[in-house]
Amino acid sequence: MPLIILILLVILLTVLIVGFIFLFAFLLPAISQLKKTLADLELTSAEVRLLAQELKKTAADLQLKLQMADQILVKGKKVVEGAGEISGFIQKNIIHKSVGLLAFLPAVKFGWKLIKKIKGGKENE
Repeated sequence: MPLIILILLVILLTVLIVGFIFLFAFLLPAISQLKKTLADLELTSAEVRLLAQELKKTAADLQLKLQMADQILVKGKKVVEGAGEISGFIQKNIIHKSVGLLAFLPAVKFGWKLIKKIKGGKENE
């Protein structure tokens, strides 16, 4: 019986030794690496917070500029509508009413040339 206890103690001691070797060989470097990764993560988190603040500021500036652009577009639309109304007014009231007179322009031009020709000859053409 004491031999079995001795064998069990040797096995137990071997397991403990292998466990400590495993602990020092694998777990401690892994824990150290995790600490380094955590420190890098904290720095990255701070950078992300800073970038998020800058992004919010940029978005607010962009929103303001878009609002100004909208105001410019609204004013431009009013100008174009006004120009369209003026164009319609000119077309209806001036051009349509003077079409009859405009038809006589070629005849007036021909008559003017004829008068100049009669008065001064060919040198004034």
